[in-house]
Amino acid sequence: MLRYEGFKKEIETIAKHYGFRNQQVKLIEELEELLVEARRDSETRDEGMEPTTWGKGIDTSYIEEIADVWIMLNQIILLTDTKREVKKMVEYKLSRQLQRMEREAR
Repeated sequence: MLRYEGFKKEIETIAKHYGFRNQQVKLIEELEELLVEARRDSETRDEGMEPTTWGKGIDTSYIEEIADVWIMLNQIILLTDTKREVKKMVEYKLSRQLQRMEREAR
């Protein structure tokens, strides 16, 4: 899994240079671009066809937008000093989904 620590210096430098407001606006732009790519991918892929079975894999533009959003989210977390809270919320949401899946399996 991609880890923030491997890019910490670069993410901090960029985030501090542009500041929260600019990066919040940029996050919205990047999320919109990712949505376009996700929708395009969803519409062009045959149902049931997983990414690992695609002939050439995921389109480069989709990967680029995923990376852009990942970078922006890490900057927002840094600028708002919410790493601990986000981690706790991720743990909660993952646990909740696993519980739902267990109930579905019954």
